[in-house]
Amino acid sequence: MLITTFKNKLQFNQREAHFRELMETMGGLDLLNEKQPAEFRKTLFGSDAVHL
Repeated sequence: MLITTFKNKLQFNQREAHFRELMETMGGLDLLNEKQPAEFRKTLFGSDAVHL
């Protein structure tokens, strides 16, 4: 389970770029059986909550 909280809309919009930076500093993705994430990832429930 992954729960992520962002400070603001800008941080939310930059989430993928920052995740890629993090993965690059850790040596890239460690793929399970050489499968790409889309081949095994499944979202059972998703919610984009907005706090006012």
